[in-house]
Amino acid sequence: FASLSIAQLGVLARSGDAAARCQLGIRYHDGVEVAKDAAAARTLFELAAAQKNACGINNLGNLADEARDYEAAARYYHAAADLGYPGAYYNLGRVAHWDQRDNVEAFKWYKAAALRGYVMAYSYVGTGILEGDDGVGDPWLAEQWYKLGAAAGDKDAMWDLGWFYAHRSDEPDRYHKAMVWLRKADCACSYYEIGRLYAKGLGVP
Repeated sequence: FASLSIAQLGVLARSGDAAARCQLGIRYHDGVEVAKDAAAARTLFELAAAQKNACGINNLGNLADEARDYEAAARYYHAAADLGYPGAYYNLGRVAHWDQRDNVEAFKWYKAAALRGYVMAYSYVGTGILEGDDGVGDPWLAEQWYKLGAAAGDKDAMWDLGWFYAHRSDEPDRYHKAMVWLRKADCACSYYEIGRLYAKGLGVP
């Protein structure tokens, strides 16, 4: 659907294609190739959800989340997760992490999302392992999840991998690796960490 135009998605949506309705709703919600229209986005998500489309149900959860109706958001996310939607597992991880402050529960959902190929969950799985939320806390396993996310192009995973090499790795070239991934992460927090490495002369003059 990413390659389809607004007009093409509109034709499919009007023909009753639930997946197209959800994708068109996302375009209206985000203002991609069309003016933002919250009402149109909600209507399209509701139509898709009525057809048991997990994307539509999950995005109704996102709307509830934006409105700070976290209980409703969780209900939608659970319904989408029951249909096997990877993004819903990730969103349930966010709910557990930020709203319920239950890192062990969050780790369970993040890992479920990651095992279904949801790239944004990889770094959260790595951090959960590093902090022992899996009950083991193996730094090597955490590193592997960070690497998977970084290889897939996730900037958060690149930052986490750089931080891991700078603070938790015992490899001889850890600071060089840290610098490589921190530069690739290209965010304010990575610049701060790069400055710290220079200030302390860790792997650099």
